[in-house]
Amino acid sequence: MAREVFHVSPAGDRKWRVEPEGGGQTGPLFENKVDAVCHAKEKAQAAQLGQVIVHGHDGRIQFEHTYEQDPHQRKG
Repeated sequence: MAREVFHVSPAGDRKWRVEPEGGGQTGPLFENKVDAVCHAKEKAQAAQLGQVIVHGHDGRIQFEHTYEQDPHQRKG
């Protein structure tokens, strides 16, 4: 089972984009980060195994959410 990953990233002037990982698809634009994260979470929760990765303006990962059973759980 493949994980569906959705990245939330800044897109130009004060907009945010939700893009599915792989396949080169361009996702929708949102006026603010909160709306973009909510949309990405809805998409990830609808998937059998979904994940949301949220990036900041510097490109670094700020946080992530995984939904359903994570097949790569590690002790730590």
